[in-house]
Amino acid sequence: MRESITESVRALCEEQGATLLLLCLTGSRAYGCNGASSDYDVRFVYVYPPARYFELIPPPDELRLPDGDVLGFELGKFLRIIRKSGWNAHELLHAPAWYAHPCVEEMRALCEAVLSAEPMAHGLLSGAHVYLRRLQYLPEGEAGTMRECKLCIGALRMMLAAAYVLEQQRMFPICIKDLVLCVGTAAQRGTLAELVACRTHDKLPPPELLAGARVHTEQLFQELSAREYSQEMIEDCSPLEEFYLRVVMGLA
Repeated sequence: MRESITESVRALCEEQGATLLLLCLTGSRAYGCNGASSDYDVRFVYVYPPARYFELIPPPDELRLPDGDVLGFELGKFLRIIRKSGWNAHELLHAPAWYAHPCVEEMRALCEAVLSAEPMAHGLLSGAHVYLRRLQYLPEGEAGTMRECKLCIGALRMMLAAAYVLEQQRMFPICIKDLVLCVGTAAQRGTLAELVACRTHDKLPPPELLAGARVHTEQLFQELSAREYSQEMIEDCSPLEEFYLRVVMGLA
């Protein structure tokens, strides 16, 4: 699967006249909570040569493969998300890489330096709220199923990641096994670990485990929502701009 997706992404970039910079695995397979039949969520970052940016019709700042969950971002768009401390962009720089251009190491260091904890935590909390809403309106026939398990894992993971970012003032661990070692209460960590074990073994979680997970998600959400979050973007983005220019001009 890795080889076929990589080949397809390279072909798509070549078709668009773009250079692939980063290709990585995200989603449940990167988090360590995938089942045997889980999809492959893949993201990539690419850049165009200088001439493409001066065309009357701008080149697309997103590319997607027609089949599967494979999405790419043009470097400028990717760095604009980084400027807002978007957790999804930062996550790509720490996810298992299937391909990384030599410039990615420098980009990772620059992005780490401009990470702002509060905006990132707020974004993670917003993502967790989506999971909570889906749990709230879960159809009766899906209660107690793997669907409910996945939603509980998603909500708990994002809220514990938000707590980690606020406590440590840096990027959270991608793998859930690493995340639960250093944040949250013992009960919260234990519940998330048990849910992950159920999913990875394709075993339906017991009702009491799901009930406990819902209690933890509600408690965590209330605790994290009680504080005010800064939404300020990075003021000095010149290092990112200089990096962007150097990478683009390097393709001239």
